[in-house]
Amino acid sequence: MNSEEQRLQAIEYNEQAKVLQDNKNEVEAFNYYNKAITADPMYIETYLNLGNFLASREEFTKAEDNFKKALMINKHDGRIYFHLGNVAFINNDTSKGIEYYNKAISEGFLQAQLYFNLGMVYEETDKMDLALRNYTKAISLDLNIPEYRIRKASLQISLHMYQEALTTLAELMQFMPDVFEGYHYSFEILCMLGEFEEAKVIIDKALVLFPNDISLFYDSIKYHTLTNRYDEALDMIQTAMNMDGFEIEERNLTLEQGKLYTIKQDFEKARDFFEKCKEFERDDEIDYEARYLLMNVYLAIQKYESLLNNANEILAKDVDDNIYVRAAYYYRPLALQKLGQDEEAKQYYKEAISMYRLITIHEPTLMDAYMFRVLCLKGLKDYEKGLELLAFIEKINDAPEVHVTRADMYREMGDSLKADEEMNLAIKMKPELINFDRRKML
Repeated sequence: MNSEEQRLQAIEYNEQAKVLQDNKNEVEAFNYYNKAITADPMYIETYLNLGNFLASREEFTKAEDNFKKALMINKHDGRIYFHLGNVAFINNDTSKGIEYYNKAISEGFLQAQLYFNLGMVYEETDKMDLALRNYTKAISLDLNIPEYRIRKASLQISLHMYQEALTTLAELMQFMPDVFEGYHYSFEILCMLGEFEEAKVIIDKALVLFPNDISLFYDSIKYHTLTNRYDEALDMIQTAMNMDGFEIEERNLTLEQGKLYTIKQDFEKARDFFEKCKEFERDDEIDYEARYLLMNVYLAIQKYESLLNNANEILAKDVDDNIYVRAAYYYRPLALQKLGQDEEAKQYYKEAISMYRLITIHEPTLMDAYMFRVLCLKGLKDYEKGLELLAFIEKINDAPEVHVTRADMYREMGDSLKADEEMNLAIKMKPELINFDRRKML
């Protein structure tokens, strides 16, 4: 067999191996790749195909060996360095992976997927400027992959680059108008920025394109909630519950009903919907947002035993710090105090204060941790330290809640004049507080 015939035979074995792979006959696929190597040991594609096949089976050491064999045939083939970089990243060798990728680029391998992967690596290692730069490069090399723009926009949102994210998403909607995320993320950003009418334009356009999309319909419900159309929102939820595929948003729709009834101060109905959210919890998971809102409701209706039970259930889970867990650390001693178990409450207040202090030392701008700490100090009647901490919070974020909490502390201290002054400041900042119900205070 001459060299040309050997090469053709190797090519044929490679194609047959791919067919066998597609048909899940992995043993025979492996055999045919070996036949290809026997037929023509210098055919580089065999080692690349076999390496990718082995990588798909998570046999990364063997995959790497084959890529390195390919490198012995042609050390200037950028594809090989790309594949070696992928294996290095999978093996958590980030520096080696970046080295291989840069080598691939230097050898002229300018593929969008490489830059996208590199962007994800830089994002995971907190090098956000480099991540954005590589996502942008990936987009420029292939305008038709929606994932590239979605990932870039998601990172921009996390970095509070909202206008830049809206630009990225506008491009996504322009080039790929049939991609859901462009409309959804744009809607979320515009609502967060308080640009509700622009958000409505986006979501209305999306619903024309996707009239039966339950998730976009849910976005429209949120628009009605945010613009104080509470009864309309509730009616729309009932419509949504009768739509095909409503199950994928059933938890969110249930939660939204609870939020709406909380706003309407129908706490009994709100409680029922938040309790129903527990039915959507799976295995050892817990719906922290629903439990947090449920705790607020139990506090409002003075069901302190239920408040305590939910706080304990949250704290029984081994989870990373988040706002819901931080809230539970405060609600536990508050509930105990309301139930007359003062000594136990005192112990947990002190434990929570220590935890909040550690959190804010690590992240000194985390306002909710400071506020929960103030509330714990108030629970211990340590007004001096509480007021001192409020003064610091006010310098960073002069929010209405600061003045409401200070007013409550002054009132407990018997200084009604200062309490009224603080409450008036809070009302000036947030007029709806004129109807403030002290039962709902944290």
